[in-house]
Order: sequence, then C-alpha cells, then structure tokens
Amino acid sequence: MCGIAGVINFNHQPTQPQLLASMLNVLKHRGPDQDGTYHQGHVSIGMRRLKIIALDNGAQPCFSNDGRYVLVFNGEIYNYRSLRNELMAQGFLFDTDSDAEVIVNLYQRDGESFYQQLDGMFALAIFDRINETLYLARDPVGKKPLFYAFHNDTVSFSSELNSLLKNPTISRRIDPVALDYYLRFRVVPSDRCIFQGVSKVPAGGGVSFKHGKKSKHHYWSVDYQPVEEDKPLEQWVDEIDECLNQAISKRMTAEVPIGTMLSGGLDSSLITAMACKQQGHRKLKTFAVGFNESAFNELDYSQRLAKDLGTDHHDHIITQHEAFDVAHSLVGNFGEPFAFPSSMASYFMYHLARKHVTVVLGGDGADELFGGYARYSLVANFPHLPFENRLPRKVDLFNKTWQVDSFPDFYQALLTDGAGSQLRQLLYSKQMTLQLAGENRVVQVSRYKDELALHADPLSAAMQYDFNHWMQEAQLVKIDIASMANSLEVRAPFLDKLVVGLGSRLPARLKFHAGKEKYLLHCLAKRYLPDYIINRKKQELAVPLEKWMVLSMKKRISETLTSEQALSRGYFNPNRMRQFIREFDGSHSYTLWTMYMLEKWHQQFVDNQEL
Repeated sequence: MCGIAGVINFNHQPTQPQLLASMLNVLKHRGPDQDGTYHQGHVSIGMRRLKIIALDNGAQPCFSNDGRYVLVFNGEIYNYRSLRNELMAQGFLFDTDSDAEVIVNLYQRDGESFYQQLDGMFALAIFDRINETLYLARDPVGKKPLFYAFHNDTVSFSSELNSLLKNPTISRRIDPVALDYYLRFRVVPSDRCIFQGVSKVPAGGGVSFKHGKKSKHHYWSVDYQPVEEDKPLEQWVDEIDECLNQAISKRMTAEVPIGTMLSGGLDSSLITAMACKQQGHRKLKTFAVGFNESAFNELDYSQRLAKDLGTDHHDHIITQHEAFDVAHSLVGNFGEPFAFPSSMASYFMYHLARKHVTVVLGGDGADELFGGYARYSLVANFPHLPFENRLPRKVDLFNKTWQVDSFPDFYQALLTDGAGSQLRQLLYSKQMTLQLAGENRVVQVSRYKDELALHADPLSAAMQYDFNHWMQEAQLVKIDIASMANSLEVRAPFLDKLVVGLGSRLPARLKFHAGKEKYLLHCLAKRYLPDYIINRKKQELAVPLEKWMVLSMKKRISETLTSEQALSRGYFNPNRMRQFIREFDGSHSYTLWTMYMLEKWHQQFVDNQEL
C-alpha cells in the first residue's frame, strides 16, 4: 500500500523536483517505509511505500522490460503471482518480486486490456516515455483514491487532495454543486471535487493524457440483475461459502502480520471465523472499539466471540475528548468536507490494529451486496410503506402518498441525513442560491435520479445506487483515509470480484426472509458462528454524537458556526443561521455536525493556503 503523486508538463517545461518532494512528504503516512521518484525533464512521478510484499526488493517506480513504461502504484494485486508466471513463460524478466512490476509488464504486453486481468485494489499511474502519454486508473470498486488536475498543459495527480494542493497553480475555487451535495448527504459526490479545478479518476475506469488532450476510459461497473435460478437454498449457501473463502484466502497473503476487525456484528464476525479456520493453529489477531455509552458499545459480543474463536483480541474504549480531537485532525487527511462521525471510530479501530499488524481484513461491502440496511425493507415494499416501519427522522420526507414513478425522489430523500432541501433553501444566502442556479444544479441532481430509474425493481435500483454512491463516497473514503492515517492496509473480502458478482444477482428472497436482513449471509453464518452473533440485532458502527452534542459540544460548535469568519463565507444567510443554531435540539445533531465539519475544512483548506 502506498501513496502516489506526479507532475507532467506536456508543454515540455521542466518540472520542479522539490514540488514532487513536497507532495510525497504529505503522503508519508500512506507509505512510511520507503520512497521513490522518477525525474526526466518535464516528468516527475513518485511514491511513498508501505511494505506488504517484496519487502527487500519491491521499490517503485517500476519500469517495463522494454524501458518504455514507468509505473507508480498504490494497492495490492492478489493474482500477481499467476500473472507473473504467465509473463515469465513468455520471456519477460523481473528484477523484483512485487506486484507493481507485474502490472507494468502486463501493460507493455496488452495495453489497456491489462485492466481486466487485475484482481485487487489499486490506483496507478503509467507514463509512456515514447508517446509521452500519461495513464491513470483505479480499481473496479474504487477502494483506492486518485485525484488529478489538468490545467495549462500540465497534469498533477496524487492519492490525496492535500498532497495535490501542494501545486500552487491549482485553483481552490469552490464547486457550489459539490458543496450543496455535501450539505445534503454529508459527503462530496464521487464524480465531482469540492474544488472546481480538481477531478477524481472514476472507479472502474481510467483517464489518459496525450499531447495536452484528455480521454476517459470505462472498464467496469456493477449491474444488479437478480436471477431467479431454480436451485435450493443450500446450493446458494455453498456458492457464497466457496466465493468468500477464496476471497479471504487471497487476502491473507502478505509478508507482514495480518489481523481482522471484529466488531461483533455479523459481517466482521463471519470474516474472522472463516479466516481463523483457514489459519488453523496460528492465532489470529482481532480488534474492536467501543464506547462508555452502552447503546453504542458492542464489545461484549466481540470479546465473547474472540474467546470462543481463540483469537488474540485487543480492544479500546473511545472517549468523547479523544474522539473530538481526532475528528479535527482527520479534516486534513480527508481533503474534502466529510461529516460521517463514524470516521472517528474507524480511526481508533485502525490505530489500535496498527500497534500489532500491518494488514487487516474487514467486513465492508456486505450490506450493499446482500441487503443489510434497514431502509431496504422500506424500499422492497415501495410505494406501500408499512405503517409500523417509521421512516428515519433525519430524512427529507413528509407525510405523503408516494407513486411508483416517484421512487428516485423517495430514495434520495431517504438517504438525506445532512440538511434537507427545505432547510438548505431557508439557510442559503442569495449569493449561494444564484450560484447553484448558474451551475445548473437541477441537471446534476436529475442525473443522480436517473440512476435510480435504471431498474424497474426499486430494491435493485437502491442497492446499485448505494454501491456506486453511498459505499464509494462514504464508506470506502472513510476506510481509506482512516486506515492510511495509521499506515494500515485494509482488505475487503466482500468486495472481491466473485463475491460482488454473486451478490449483485441474488434474488430478493435471499436478501430478506422472515424478517431477517442479509438472509443468505445468516444462512452461511450458521456454519461458522454461534447463535448469539447470528441472532443479535444489527448495530452499525456509530458514535454517540447526539448525546455529546447536547451535553458538551454544542457551545463550541455554535460559536464556530456563528463566528464572523464562518458567516462571511457567503453560503448562508447570517440571521437565519443564527436562528437555526439558537433553536438547536438533538434532532439537528447531524445537520449541525455537517456544517461544523465544513467550517473546519474551510479553515484548513481555503483560509490556510500554505496547507
């Protein structure tokens, strides 16, 4: 696992090695073990390395056998050994035992079609020294980030936005559409950046630059198409058992210590139990975090399961004070506004794990693939919403009768847990309202709604939308940033190609059955886990934000948001913002936190141009 960065001047002006050095220095937490650079006139690319495999000879950048291509790469390729053997049989020579050298030689042989052969998580950059072409790409699911800016015939790229911004030519002009999206959903959309001059390489795709022109490439996307195959339940369970075991086995390969996250929930417990079985007599290290607030604490379950599985278990109780400190420090790592409080818990989980291991396996992706969110039970019944299933109180919904064709509006409202549309309209200044109108926000929002209309089946539409937005914009960003802040690699077996392929074609009856979410996984869990884990109520990784906000954080947050500095941003009407904060109650906690995180981000990334 690494951090990568580079600057290429297609106008042939020489690059400044000190600029790349400063970009890489910001990425040191992603790769504390080693650095490497390539400088040639108008080209500078480099990386920071966290050693996982090829500990002694895995340095980057890597060159292809013919010397034409130079690569820097962040991630892990799980099938690199078989690909390496295949290339060696064809006469390719290797100087290292790394997966990076396999990638660059595969690119020499196959060009862009190399992408479909890679099994893993990655963000990479390849420079063609003959045709002077830069190629950037990300893995199908989007586990590893890659930002870039293209201006005046110069391309800059980096694994993190704060590193990219070391290039002083990159504009920090705010994208009002991205800001509006953030205030609603608490994250910035995957296809935009908070700064107008910066873009993101799309998941499952690539971007190439040649002679000052940019081309986009699309290689993979998930397609939720339930298949009603006439086979017994046990056969489905056998299939997911085999796929998940293969995924775990691939991800247990490393030359450094490996552990698993063990929250006590179904997903991480299942991964841990299956990994333990594969490990045999070797004791697996497991990790969990909890809170003094019992409603948010799962440690009783994780400790009990760790004892039953015989793992070497470690846990940590998170206090409000240290959580608040970490929330502020992570602002710089995220680079864009990000207001999921669970990032605090993730940070402490990974911080604990890094004291003992370098790689962990987690249960991420299971909810989006197998039907693990409570909202899916509402979606499955849409437009007939059960009276006893009260809608979450943080959403942008009112008492109304929904029509079948209004599902996109319904689901986007259901996902809204920042500031709802009416509140945003009330609080926005005239300047912000005009900016949004000028940027044609309606077209952007409509495009997202169109994605929710791709399937006649609302459940498939919702789960595919969550895979592409909720998971990629919130969950995977949180995992990458919180883990890399601790120099820890996180691997996600549920996001393996085969597991994703199986999950995306599951019929609804295997997602919900007899009141159980993730029914197929519950059936599989019976082979590996005790009843006290299988039958417990789902508990998402969360922090007691509402309690903290009401008891002790409100004063500091209120003072920050009503300061002259914050109110002068031009986003909100000052009088209405003051009134909103005066009338604060616990139900507004997530909205207030979203605005507070925006202001703290603004202070670091807009006010402080030295960052």
